[in-house]
Amino acid sequence: MHRHLPSLFNEFNELRNLLSSVDDLYEEKTHHLSGVTLYEDKDHVFVELALPGLTSEEIHISFDKGILWVKGESKKEEQKDKKDFKYHTVSSKSFSYRIPLPTKVDEGLSPKAKLKNGILAITFEKARSSKPQQITIHEES
Repeated sequence: MHRHLPSLFNEFNELRNLLSSVDDLYEEKTHHLSGVTLYEDKDHVFVELALPGLTSEEIHISFDKGILWVKGESKKEEQKDKKDFKYHTVSSKSFSYRIPLPTKVDEGLSPKAKLKNGILAITFEKARSSKPQQITIHEES
């Protein structure tokens, strides 16, 4: 068993390198964290979070020094009065995401955030220094 471990790790590394190469073929790069999707194009960084059942009032977003924070709390109260019994329940769910962005963004521009069908989508403008720049070649005679 022990002599097969190095070959298993080599095969895993080859697979990881292959997947990385396939990712490089596309202009958009995607990064996945649990419940979070990050992807980027040449001008933007996009963050999407699945937050079903939450309203915008229950979600708090902040951004500082390359770190996106998304926090929230949902409280639901239910009270039922029936002929022979009475009950009251309160359920609460809270969450906190700390998401380091994969590249520098323009902190002078406010990111755009929208919540639709339980998906929170946040769009950042990349910093000018992190955008690829074309360099013109001048021919001399």
